[in-house]
This record gives sequence, C-alpha cells and structure tokens, in this order.
Amino acid sequence: MTDSTKASLFNVMANLLQDTETVLKGLRRLGKLKNPEKQKKASGGYGKKKDKDKEKKKEELTPENTAAASAFNQLTEAADALLNAGETDIYEMTKEILLNQVDTKTSIFRGEESNVDAGDAGTTQWEYRGQDGNVHGPFPSKSMFEWVSKGYFTGVNAVDVRIWNGAVNKSNDTKKEDLKDDLMDDLADDLMDEGEEEKVEEKKEEKKEEWQRSDKVNFAGYC
Repeated sequence: MTDSTKASLFNVMANLLQDTETVLKGLRRLGKLKNPEKQKKASGGYGKKKDKDKEKKKEELTPENTAAASAFNQLTEAADALLNAGETDIYEMTKEILLNQVDTKTSIFRGEESNVDAGDAGTTQWEYRGQDGNVHGPFPSKSMFEWVSKGYFTGVNAVDVRIWNGAVNKSNDTKKEDLKDDLMDDLADDLMDEGEEEKVEEKKEEKKEEWQRSDKVNFAGYC
C-alpha cells in the first residue's frame, strides 16, 4: 500500500471519529447508532411476536441509522486495510493521531512525487478539503479514481476536491480568500456601477465553483 493511499484512509477515518475517540470506540458508537434499539429479551413467547418485532425493526430505520451504517462500514474497511498493511495499532489510534499520520504520509508521498519521471509531470493531480476544513494533497487522478471506486469519498463521506494548480496551500488560505472577497465587496460599493458589480459577483461565484464534490467528478476521464 502506498503512502498516498494510507494518508487517504487515515483521513477518512479521522473524519468519522469524534474528538479524542479511538477507532475501536468509534466502531462501538456507530455500531449502536446503525441499528434501532436492540430487542429486549422477551419474558416469554416467540412465534408471531418475534416476526412482528423484526418487521417493526425494519420500519424503525431512519436516515441517521443509514448514515451510521455507511460510516461504520467505511471505518471498518479502512481499518482492516491499514491493519493488513502493517498498521497493527490502528484500532487504538485517536482522531488526533490519525490526522498526524495524514500529515506524515502526505509529506512522504510528496517527497516521492518529486522523484517521478518528467513524463509524469503532465498528470492531473487533485487536492481535497476534509470535513475539518484542511486541504490535503496533491494526489494523482488514478489514486482518486481507485479510492472513489472502493467507496471512499462518496455519499455522506464525500469531500470537496479541485485540480491542483502546482501551488502549495497554506493554512490561512481560507482567510485570504475571505479578505479578498471583502475587498471586492468594498470596491463594488464605492467604485463600480451596477453592471460592473454583477461581473464581480459572477467572478466570485466562478471561484466558489472551483471546488467540486468528490462523488460528482469522473476521475477516470483524467487518468
């Protein structure tokens, strides 16, 4: 398993956990949420009552149960994959440790990327914005395609992605964009007529559309 794949799996798992929660505790929490309250032991009698209880249990499933089941499955699959890749303490890792692993594996991957052949320089690469707001990457289209094909970055766990432009993102990137938007708003109010203001708003909307949802992108077309 490559470091880029490990980084992605660590990040997926971190986004599914609560603060200070370990992977094992997260699985227990999601395991309880994905099913309605367990049927209490009956004091006596089975037969039709048992069948009715099963039907009632199916009817009680809610969107929350469905989302929890999806998260449980993704957390389980990611943990199993990392365990098989040699991460023997994966179930004891907390959310904070997982995020640190993301940074470590991403840094290693970037170091490997700097040594690729010049013929690979034109390959489209992507970065994604996790649910914590941090931007990770870049990752090649092939890796993104494989992850989405395996069920990561889809459904309730979809993330924002964009084509990497070759520049290194900084932690204050969002603040800078907000500042630019504020300045543009001021200019629009003080110096521009109505027609020019509309153009500014259109440009701002185009910039927002730079990010796309990961489950809406055809990564295969970029491979």
